[in-house]
Amino acid sequence: MLRLIGSHYHFRRAIPQDLKALLGRSEISLSLRTDKKLIARERAADLYARTGDFFHKARTLDEQASPPLLQELLTLQTQMIRDQETTLSLAEECHALEQKAEKARHAMEMLEQVQKESSFLQQSKDHLAAIQTRLESLSQCLKTGSAVSAKEKEMLRGEANRLAAMIVDIRNNQTLAQHAGNLPASSLEPLEDVGAEEEPVPVKPSSPRLSVMAKKFIYSDTTKSAGTLKATRKTIDLFIEAFGDKPIRQITGTVADEFFDLLSSLPATHGKGKTVLPLRMVIAQAKEQGQETISGKTVKNHFYRLSSLWGHLVQRDLVDKNRWTG
Repeated sequence: MLRLIGSHYHFRRAIPQDLKALLGRSEISLSLRTDKKLIARERAADLYARTGDFFHKARTLDEQASPPLLQELLTLQTQMIRDQETTLSLAEECHALEQKAEKARHAMEMLEQVQKESSFLQQSKDHLAAIQTRLESLSQCLKTGSAVSAKEKEMLRGEANRLAAMIVDIRNNQTLAQHAGNLPASSLEPLEDVGAEEEPVPVKPSSPRLSVMAKKFIYSDTTKSAGTLKATRKTIDLFIEAFGDKPIRQITGTVADEFFDLLSSLPATHGKGKTVLPLRMVIAQAKEQGQETISGKTVKNHFYRLSSLWGHLVQRDLVDKNRWTG
């Protein structure tokens, strides 16, 4: 019987009637040292099997065996069960520590990335005033026609366009700069046009992150089955665990090749157990132990799900090419 006493589950089993007198007790009761019902059920099942084996051994003893001997046997059996119980608790603590270490490592990587981007934007801010001044000067020359020749005027227009493009790049990173606290929005005021003959400066296409696009085009699609949504989420989670939540335009053919190699190295048992290790640690462990890897069909299914998402992105010009076909 499984009972929740306080915050932990306990195992209780009545001793068979024919053994009560020999063992000097009517039941066996042990703490399972967990508040999770699934784990408690597994431990209770193991204890049930062990106590059943103990009862069988007790019945097969010689009829002249003394109750103290049987009581000693019960004590040893109980101690063995408790030792196993302690081992399971230690394994859970180790797993929890591994998860905390992995989260800490990921947080450090994200912090380093933000610091690098913040440093770049700070440098851009230092040069922004000079760029704006130079751009205004060139714009004034073009408007007043003070250039010495048409050739010089064309050179000035080219330099003005180049400076304007640099400012557009800084504008594209404005959100990150505000988040890092290094570049206030007020420092990026709209610039005047550099002349009637000037061509518009091309703006770099936006590149949302993979998780955002998956949510927009796949997870929110009510026509898809629960199984398809679950399988696609598993594929996206695998990719993000391996490479991070990349902007979609940074997911190149090289990245797709690396993901293919990584999937092909995953053990066939990945995702079926209860202990979850970092992805690359799982692969390294599988290679050391010579475990069977997932099938080519499974790898193909992962690529098919990503290809389905990329079909939406290509159709909307969010990416140039579907990296997951062929």
